[in-house]
Amino acid sequence: MISGSKTLEGLVQALQQEQARTSQLDSSLNRSNDELLAIDAKRVAELGRLAQLRLRYLASKDARVEDTTDEQVLKFIAQRDAAYQDVRRRQAQHDADLAALEEARAAAQDELGAAMQAVEDAEAATQQRLGADPAYQRQLEAAHEADRVAQKADAKATQSENEQATKGEAYRADPLFSYLWRRKYGTVEYRPGGLVFAPLVRYLDGRVARICSYMDARANYARLLEIPVRLREHAAHKAAAAEAAHAELERLDLQAREDDGIGALDARRTAAQAKVDELDAKIAAKAAEGQQIQEALGRFAQGQDSDYQNATEFLRNEFGRTPIDVLRAGALATPTPEDDLVVARLAQLSSKREELAASVDELRAAAEASRRRLQELTKLRSDFNQAGMAQPNSSFRDGQAISTGITQYLAGMLTAQALWQLFNRQRQVTSGNVDPTFGSGGFGRGTVWGGGRPPRGGVNQGIDVLGSILDAVARSQSHSSGRPSGGGFGGGSRPSGGGFKPSGGGFKPSGGSKPSGGSRPSGGSMPKRGGFKTGGKF
Repeated sequence: MISGSKTLEGLVQALQQEQARTSQLDSSLNRSNDELLAIDAKRVAELGRLAQLRLRYLASKDARVEDTTDEQVLKFIAQRDAAYQDVRRRQAQHDADLAALEEARAAAQDELGAAMQAVEDAEAATQQRLGADPAYQRQLEAAHEADRVAQKADAKATQSENEQATKGEAYRADPLFSYLWRRKYGTVEYRPGGLVFAPLVRYLDGRVARICSYMDARANYARLLEIPVRLREHAAHKAAAAEAAHAELERLDLQAREDDGIGALDARRTAAQAKVDELDAKIAAKAAEGQQIQEALGRFAQGQDSDYQNATEFLRNEFGRTPIDVLRAGALATPTPEDDLVVARLAQLSSKREELAASVDELRAAAEASRRRLQELTKLRSDFNQAGMAQPNSSFRDGQAISTGITQYLAGMLTAQALWQLFNRQRQVTSGNVDPTFGSGGFGRGTVWGGGRPPRGGVNQGIDVLGSILDAVARSQSHSSGRPSGGGFGGGSRPSGGGFKPSGGGFKPSGGSKPSGGSRPSGGSMPKRGGFKTGGKF
């Protein structure tokens, strides 16, 4: 006999094992799918390589057109040749235009050089003439002298400003002098204040002035503040005179330049420079156009043009639908061995993919079955508790039969319905000293005494055929061998090695225990919310 709690532990262990198995199957399935993707990627690359080789062969003079696929590829090749020739024509026209622009620019550059030289010669002659002109020389000397005087005046003003900052500090640091200076003592602006005490204030200010010799100090400090201002005004006047002298000198320069006809020469130089700049802009635009043409030719050379890509994609799709034997025959018909090697690699990839795809199908089916058993076990555990099978007064007669049933269920040899019937068949309820037939219990409706009340039944009172067989097999094997059944319920087969393992001997039949007189089988009762209604199918 085995208790209900131990049986519940067995169900929990079975649930955990099924969860682990589901996780392992999912991991294996993911790895296999990744391998399939890698094989498909390699296969696509090999098909592309084979398409390129076929395209190269069909573009050769010795190519032999075998089917409509080759004819379609030849159309792509003809379109590609036409596009390539168009680009080459554009390149030829571009080179001719660029050469013409370069030639025009060289001529414009010569014209610009001549104009610049003419301007330079005329300016040199004008300078030579002005060097011998007395009036111009006098104005030049006057401008230099005015500029020298202005610089000297500015230096003296700056020096006086610096001295005022240093020497004036001694006056500003004397508190008596500063007091009288702020009150403007000794000037007409002085106001003693103090209303009726004004005479007294004036008397006291006079005393302070005599103490600090204010009148002499005031005259010196006033001059110290006035000198920098005067010098700065003088420097500004001299600077204006220097600017006027320089402006007059510039006027004489421009007048001499105009008198010698340099303005017209300079206009010709400007026009020549503009022509060179215009040609440079056109050459830069042509260079950008030439870069585009070179990029287009590069795409043709590297097989990245649209016609080549379309032809390769078309061939790759066609080869992807073509059997390996046909690809091999087509490769053998070409003079190069490269396509033969590609077809051999494709054959290996196809074989490996078929094997892996079959394995993936098996793993996917096993994962679905494991996930279904996981759901069934979860519900079976819930129904087990709701039926009161895990209660302390609930037990099962043959622990080995229960253990074997769970093991065979995990091995897929027993259905959840059959396992549930086995639980009901093997279940017994111990009432102890309570007589379940006492009082109202004697009417076949159960007893009001809770300890001896059997689980409610009646929904599935009919005996399930398979459950009966399983139960009978368990009993017969137990009786015939004198020991608990270990063969399970799989038609005499041995239980699977994996799966449920009884913990702590929980499923070992307890020969020493005996069912109480009040115990009775549950009669295959199912909880009303349980999901395993047999309906007599088993």
